[in-house]
Amino acid sequence: MARRDRFLSDVELEIMFYVWGSNRPLTSKEILENLPRAWRLSTLITVLARLEKKEMLFCDRSTSTNIYSALKTREQHLAGICSYIMNVHNVDAAYMLTALCCE
Repeated sequence: MARRDRFLSDVELEIMFYVWGSNRPLTSKEILENLPRAWRLSTLITVLARLEKKEMLFCDRSTSTNIYSALKTREQHLAGICSYIMNVHNVDAAYMLTALCCE
């Protein structure tokens, strides 16, 4: 996975927080109707496609309505980011936890 694909934009996170919180597969209409701010359907579909490309979402296209589900949990996503940061900056877990908790 490319470096830029490891991190999610604010709009991608907004969608993922809803998907993670639902604990079930969702249609794009369900996602659209439950996001905290108004979205255009075309914008949502674009962002959902980006999340699929980043391997955060799976889209079941076997029915007439696309159904989206999370491929990674929130914890798996955060662990991947932490691992990436520790490897790139050559820091150990204790240092990273101290930096996160104490600053």
